Amino acid sequence: NGEQALDCLRGDMYDLMLLDLNMPGMDGLEVLRQAALMAPEMQIILLTAHGSLESAIEALRFGAHDYLLKPCPPDQIIRSVQSGLARRTELAHKHHLLQQLETSVKQLRNAEWNLTYAQSKPNQAAADQANSRIAVVQASLQEAQKEWERVKNGPTRDDLDAAPARIDAAQKALSAREIKAPFNGTIT
Repeated sequence: NGEQALDCLRGDMYDLMLLDLNMPGMDGLEVLRQAALMAPEMQIILLTAHGSLESAIEALRFGAHDYLLKPCPPDQIIRSVQSGLARRTELAHKHHLLQQLETSVKQLRNAEWNLTYAQSKPNQAAADQANSRIAVVQASLQEAQKEWERVKNGPTRDDLDAAPARIDAAQKALSAREIKAPFNGTIT
């Protein structure tokens, strides 16, 4: 049920959630809304046999990765999961790059301050060291900016190629745990 799903999110991090629209207690849209706040980079795929245009719009407004109508062929679910995991990988990579850019900017500012300080003193060795550090940080920043430009507009072919391996790893991780979730079909 929805409460149990949210309890799981409070204890662990997940890359992807498959969510039914109609559940006992809290409905899928409310779980989606809360889950998106708790784990904004997690991809959520909503499945329903009782779909409507209103619920589809609401699901997308709350950030659902996909909205699938039951009965849904297993290959469509697999494609959606692959796409969701590729998107999750892309978001994590972008987040990492942004952190790297922020760190590089801070290091650059610190090195520039050190240079300014060193230049105010008659200490050429300190000024040379600060200039050297600035060059290293600028090179790092340029590399991070190039990588950001490469990935900012969507997943690359490498990201998509890596998705099946991530799915396989996720399936192995799931099979290592005891999963108690109703599922009326099979995914091969």
